[in-house]
Amino acid sequence: MDPQLRFSETVDNYIRYRPGYPKAILELMAEEMGLEESAVIADIGSGTGKLTQLFLDEDHLVYGVEPNREMRRAAEDLLVEYDNFSSVSGSAEQTTLDNQSVDFVVAGQAYHWFEAAAFRKECLRLLPTEGWAVIVWNDREDEHSEFMKAYEAFLQKYSTDYKEIDLRRIDQKALQVLYAKSPIRHAAFNNQQLFDWEGLKGRYLSCSYALKQDHKDYEEALQRLQQIFEQYAEENQVIMKYKTSVYYGQPHA
Repeated sequence: MDPQLRFSETVDNYIRYRPGYPKAILELMAEEMGLEESAVIADIGSGTGKLTQLFLDEDHLVYGVEPNREMRRAAEDLLVEYDNFSSVSGSAEQTTLDNQSVDFVVAGQAYHWFEAAAFRKECLRLLPTEGWAVIVWNDREDEHSEFMKAYEAFLQKYSTDYKEIDLRRIDQKALQVLYAKSPIRHAAFNNQQLFDWEGLKGRYLSCSYALKQDHKDYEEALQRLQQIFEQYAEENQVIMKYKTSVYYGQPHA
């Protein structure tokens, strides 16, 4: 499936049930990358605006560049009250933004969909010599608990192309294309979500690889997921743990 279309049917669940990003990212960028209030941000593959909003709340001017129409419109509705938000129909490889128009290029949970070499070329065009590219990734900690192990096993069984998508996780080789000879720096922060049954179901259905309603195993999948929830829930909640990784460097270096 075209990566630009994968999430068209999951937008509502994506908005409600995907994890956000910790504010510690802002502190890291201020301390390590010189992030100031005047900095202009391009959030590439901005989706429904979860990472975008982190910067908007700190009064940064943010361009949310998103190729998927449904995701982009959802962000426009959610962020309509922010005067410092500009929604852009563009891709990682062709953002349509002006040359050297931003101080930071960021991407949250999206880099694995980019054509890395073309994205690097676009970053070099958008950023000044001292500009930074920041890749953010929420990685589930699948071994953290028995619930997390069971959820991972569930995804392995009840999904369309989860194994293929899972192989696209960020790794050093993929990042090296973007940063070339620039050192790749890394920081990690704890992150989590608490879910009741409806929340856990929505989290699963927010994934592009989740079985759709017309799939023959859809009802079986939800029954199995509910069994997992009932087995591991405490006080009617389960905890989904993440490690939020932040990779950063200066592509011009």
